[in-house]
Order: sequence, then structure tokens, then C-alpha cells
Amino acid sequence: MQANTVQDLDDLPPKAEACEADGNPMEILQFEGQDQATAALVSGKADAMLADSPVVSYAITQVDGIEAVGEIYDAAPYGYVIPMDQTELADAIVVALNSIVESGGYEEVLAEWGQGEGAINDFAVNP
Repeated sequence: MQANTVQDLDDLPPKAEACEADGNPMEILQFEGQDQATAALVSGKADAMLADSPVVSYAITQVDGIEAVGEIYDAAPYGYVIPMDQTELADAIVVALNSIVESGGYEEVLAEWGQGEGAINDFAVNP
């Protein structure tokens, strides 16, 4: 897994402890970048990887022979970070996103990248 991520710091430690308690300890491999973690999985150096669902979905579209297991958990929408004083830019981004939805492009892109489950329908500013 990529070091210093939510998966590294929050998600995996309790899972590793549970495996240890069940007598099935795991060796955790940490990498500087997600590309390295994915390469370790593909090459057989790692048996599994843990990453955000968009990262996993993208890897699956790029590499034959890997698959996601389990359900998505603790999902949260991604967003754009804009300085608070740039309200016109924030509003313009919302208009653009709604335009992409209306054109059908939003669903097309989500489908192409395997992210249909992550669709949102409220492009609010500072929700």
C-alpha cells in the first residue's frame, strides 16, 4: 500500500491486528507511490493492495488478472479545493459540472473509468 495514506494509517492497522489475533499475521509492504503498490500486486510481490475505490477501479481497467474484493466502505465524494474568496470560480465550476451532467458526459466518463457507483448529483459549493 502507499505509505502515509488513510489506508496505511487508519484502515489497515486494525485489520492487521485482527489477522494477528486469529493466528494469520500479514506482512505489510509500504511504497512511496500507488503505482509501486499496484506494480507489486501485478508482479506477485504482494498478494493484495488496499487503496481508494477509484484507484482500485482504475487499476482493474489497466491490468488483466486483478479484481476488487469486498464492498466499498467509508466512501466520500472527491471535490475541488478553491480559495474561499474565489466564489465566482467556484460557481463557474458548479455550472460546468452541471453542464457535463446534462450532456451525458458525466455518466460516460464515470462508466469509462469504472466509477459509476461514485456518481453524485449535488455539485454544491462548500456543502
